[in-house]
Amino acid sequence: MSPKERPNNEVQVPTTSLAQRFLFGTMSSGLLVFVYLTLSLDMTQMSLAEFGTVKLMVAIAVPILCGLASVVAGDRAVKLITAALDSINLPF
Repeated sequence: MSPKERPNNEVQVPTTSLAQRFLFGTMSSGLLVFVYLTLSLDMTQMSLAEFGTVKLMVAIAVPILCGLASVVAGDRAVKLITAALDSINLPF
């Protein structure tokens, strides 16, 4: 279907844009999870092996889900993740 034949309400998003959104959502939320894991009181006195598999699975699943949400929801999810990064006031 050529661009002239396509209806106006049908918009195709380039694959690179979808990949960029997924990577941005994954990396941004992964940074939040990493900061939580390293700065939490649980991690200060115990090793990673003692932390628990459930918490580690959640720490792996959250960035993947945020990446998928940023692909599906688009700019709304990206804005929410960016707002969360801005609100935690990281020292770097």
